[in-house]
Amino acid sequence: MKTDIRINTELFAHPKYKRLLRRLSWCGCAHLPHLFAWAAANRPDGDLSGLTDEDLELAVNYPPGQGAFIAILAEIGFLEGEEGARQIHDWAEHQPWASGSSLRAARGKWNSIKRHHGEAEADRQVPEWAARRNADSSKIDAASNANSNADSLLPAMLGNGCSNAPYPSPSPSPSPSPKARAIAQQAARSGRSRVAYTETFERFWAAYPNRKGKAVAFKAWVKLQLDSEVEALITDVTARHARDRDWLRDGGAYIPHGSTYLAQRRWEDEITSDGPGSRSVEAWEIAE
Repeated sequence: MKTDIRINTELFAHPKYKRLLRRLSWCGCAHLPHLFAWAAANRPDGDLSGLTDEDLELAVNYPPGQGAFIAILAEIGFLEGEEGARQIHDWAEHQPWASGSSLRAARGKWNSIKRHHGEAEADRQVPEWAARRNADSSKIDAASNANSNADSLLPAMLGNGCSNAPYPSPSPSPSPSPKARAIAQQAARSGRSRVAYTETFERFWAAYPNRKGKAVAFKAWVKLQLDSEVEALITDVTARHARDRDWLRDGGAYIPHGSTYLAQRRWEDEITSDGPGSRSVEAWEIAE
């Protein structure tokens, strides 16, 4: 399946990339985008579980005898998890087009079957799209709910949920139909296209130091039903921002996105603290 990957223009100035360059040189660093491309084609969700580090190095043609490429990526922070259960860090946020490829394929198959055999048969043959479509249909405005065509549901399910700003597909896409355009304009005028964040989530987000990917973080918040945990989470975030060794490195460059912190339940991790650069919670609060 053909898809695309994105390379952020700030990647080569990022502290993690600079550390990788010092460890592997230019030739070694060239295998990082190779890994991203391989994952987009073979593991579009960014989950590399079931593959050893050697398997992954073979997949990207990393030369033997030049050190542990995958282990170094994990040490620096490009990968998460142990060997055999690696995941690419914040893959869905950085590669929204690739991570949604499986769902787009299911949507296309569902539409094709629906045209020839009806909606019920499409739901039976493509249960993964049917489940997503039925689960999210209540969140679509009334006009979209009346239209059972999966094309009208895709923007609400796959659109701006991966970042704070809309993203165009890397490949050319057809212009939306006049009806779809009218629905979008109507939703924008009524304000229904805006995410309705809860008051407790807004409190957490105000305390969290890395405020990227707010909409994705809110999805994790709702899924885990964290409203009642807001005080404990704010306390943990405050402590980590003041004392956690990883969060203090390189001016906070290694603080995870809020979605990662929530989805992976990072507040349950131990704080690797009390290094020489640690600040007291009181000092951090005053600085803020």
